[in-house]
Amino acid sequence: ESIITDKDLKDTLSNDRLLRQEKVSVAISIGEELIKNGGEVARVEDTLERLLAYYEFGRPNVFVVSNGIFLTVDEGTENTITCVRTIPNWSINLEKISHFNALSRQICQGKCTVEEAKERIEEIKNLKQNSDKKMIVATAFGVASFCFIFGGRIGEASSAQMRDIAIDEILSPLAKDRHMNNEIYVHDLDSYAVGMHN
Repeated sequence: ESIITDKDLKDTLSNDRLLRQEKVSVAISIGEELIKNGGEVARVEDTLERLLAYYEFGRPNVFVVSNGIFLTVDEGTENTITCVRTIPNWSINLEKISHFNALSRQICQGKCTVEEAKERIEEIKNLKQNSDKKMIVATAFGVASFCFIFGGRIGEASSAQMRDIAIDEILSPLAKDRHMNNEIYVHDLDSYAVGMHN
């Protein structure tokens, strides 16, 4: 017959609290990465609520904005867990959003443990992104195509394309070095400048 001592009970409670903190950390990390890669705020909030419900947290309060996540799990005075994540820089990466959504579904279906989820989050975070050069070529092609669609001629398309390449070459490194809010603002400025040609 096994005897449970006070120390064993404290260790069990401590381990349980640690596991619950790790579950909250997994949930908020997925939410953070969804926002960082262009996820819609309402969908991120819904994903977090579903993950926390699966992890059996009683009364989660989740508030998501485009540059931060505020999360509180209230399970009594001693067991309240609060997390805040600020997200100063973000861009668009639909591939990562798809992977994080798939991961959250796997977790909610009971197909992924906390440790597996943590490893998978790191794997998805480290997925290789398109290089700046590829992005510049792709946007230059897009600029020229839209120029033709809206009635432009070859000379105008070439002019717009050259401006786009020049602006991208200047703004992309500037955004990374100076930590401008996000790439979307850079591309908006780029589009405006290219559209100003005669």
